[in-house]
Amino acid sequence: MRNRRKSMGLSVQKLGEAMGVNWSTLRKWEDGSVGSCRPAHARKLSRFLAGELDETIRRMSSTPLSRNEEKRSQALPLLECMERISGLYRICEGNPTLESAMVSRLNEALHRSAERIRNYTGQSKEKED
Repeated sequence: MRNRRKSMGLSVQKLGEAMGVNWSTLRKWEDGSVGSCRPAHARKLSRFLAGELDETIRRMSSTPLSRNEEKRSQALPLLECMERISGLYRICEGNPTLESAMVSRLNEALHRSAERIRNYTGQSKEKED
């Protein structure tokens, strides 16, 4: 499903809109964390996978983005990262050792990233002065 969506150049938001579901629901279908859906959604999903909705989706995708959609699409890499983290955490759920290790490593990575950002913004300000 993800490969088909990406091959069409669709964001999760756009395909979710075409399927009549929230983007996070679509993401869960893609990553397999939700194994079933309503019959009406299952029919649409089957039609999407068979290529029967391609023209409809292309028409929807060619409409200009609203300001809010544009902001959301710019945030997509971060949202996708957060979804992957959420999926990994669900896998670790129930195993305190794995949960703790994951949270610890994420906190370390966030700390390093924050330091880099602070250093970068500090360097940018110094160049302005």
